[in-house]
Amino acid sequence: MQPVILHASDSLAISHLSIQNGLSNNSVRCIYQDKKGFIWFGTYDGLNHYDGSEFKVFRNKIGDSNSLSHNYIYTIHEDNVSNLWVGTGQGISIYNNNTARFSSAWFLQYRSQQPEKMLFNANTINSDEAGNVFIGTNGWGLVVKRAGEKIARQIPLQIGNETVAGGNVRCITVAEKKVWLFILDRGLFQYDIATEKIIPVNMEVKVANSMLADDKGNFWMGTEKGLYQYNIAANKYTRHYSDADGQLSHSNIVSLCFDSKKNLWIGTDGGGINILQPETGAIKYIMPEEGSNKLSSESVYSILADKEGRLWIGTIKGGCNIIDENKNSFLTVKHNPFTANSIPGNFIYSFCEAKDGTVFIGTDGSGLSIWNRPGNSFKNFKHSTAVPQSLSHNVVTGILEDFTGTVWVATFGGGINKYNKNNGNFKHYSCINDSLGTENKNVWLLYEDKERTLWVTTFSNGKLYRYNRSKDKFEVFSQQFNNLISITEDSKGNLWAGNSQQLIKIDKTGG
Repeated sequence: MQPVILHASDSLAISHLSIQNGLSNNSVRCIYQDKKGFIWFGTYDGLNHYDGSEFKVFRNKIGDSNSLSHNYIYTIHEDNVSNLWVGTGQGISIYNNNTARFSSAWFLQYRSQQPEKMLFNANTINSDEAGNVFIGTNGWGLVVKRAGEKIARQIPLQIGNETVAGGNVRCITVAEKKVWLFILDRGLFQYDIATEKIIPVNMEVKVANSMLADDKGNFWMGTEKGLYQYNIAANKYTRHYSDADGQLSHSNIVSLCFDSKKNLWIGTDGGGINILQPETGAIKYIMPEEGSNKLSSESVYSILADKEGRLWIGTIKGGCNIIDENKNSFLTVKHNPFTANSIPGNFIYSFCEAKDGTVFIGTDGSGLSIWNRPGNSFKNFKHSTAVPQSLSHNVVTGILEDFTGTVWVATFGGGINKYNKNNGNFKHYSCINDSLGTENKNVWLLYEDKERTLWVTTFSNGKLYRYNRSKDKFEVFSQQFNNLISITEDSKGNLWAGNSQQLIKIDKTGG
């Protein structure tokens, strides 16, 4: 099956975050979403907290023990008490969300009784439900901080009669209530927390940059020689994807992530992003291109699918790229001055979808438009002093189709209109206050209750009106309700209305 290259024109909404937006550095090594939903970026120059609009940057401050231990960030993980573990180029810093301060992580070397600060390079950090924290290091092997203990301990690797207190643990995954490790130049292992032993599992593949579990009992390994699928139950590698023709765009895989549709996103160091559909084996590419809505780098070192389905893509030298499929759900319908077949203006006041699917659109000053969506055609109406049956005013504040199928149009300055579907004409209705001898032409909204009574609110010393069907006129319901801007009905039939100062409960029987 031939892979497909995806471009922004293929409905990919790619936006960017960079140093111009406040990111501390354009090389993003890792991305993490904490329990509160905030996004954290680990870069080549500092740790970044992102709230959706602004960045807060943390860096090492010389002489400040409560600052980040080093500015080069490799990995980020939140434990079960919401402390953020940050693996840096010179040890691990633990960020306390309550105090907003960092502290250093300490450990005991194998056969040592003297605690030391963790000053080594941490590749990866993970934890289990019990609160045990597992740290994969470059040179010191596996380090474990058990739940309830303050000091972590180095775990030696037993190979035959040889005890190895070190090594390069590149990946840690907690799956099926077990802790899985990938150790560079050795292979796949399992850590038994009860016996505190590292157990060999499979030595066939010796190098992995990333490891991810799926929901079908497999691990996916990103390596320098492509992508491998490992089946846990069978204890064997079942699939291999390389940079051969029709497969991956690059063999060096550095990041993996499943999206909400269970597609596997594969970040490469040199070939952009590959998207694998595991069931079919189909692959699509997102390649780096010039442009504001394109992938900004060929080196993708981290991919995160957040709780809302967005994909955050950390690149080297290209900042963070964000793919939000929800943005693709919106089609902008706007005025085109070069054709009559468009909405008459871009300032929209009101909508109404009729029972036949037709959409009525009220504008602020450009009249009324009827949009036939299947045919994508627009029929526009404006006020004309020369045509008495035209729309009474061009500011359309409310539209409603009542139980009979009649469409009513409220205007701010021209009262109420009843639309005649057969001939396209409008019948005009006034809101007359007989007690005061005044007319209010500023109609704000229309509302039909469960008893099929049509209500109208007016503005500028406006009152609440009710439509009298037998007299075909709108009458004041009460003089005490002024300038209502919202109205609804509860399950007991009471009307609730609001103006800029009050919430009002209205008894429909008594006013």
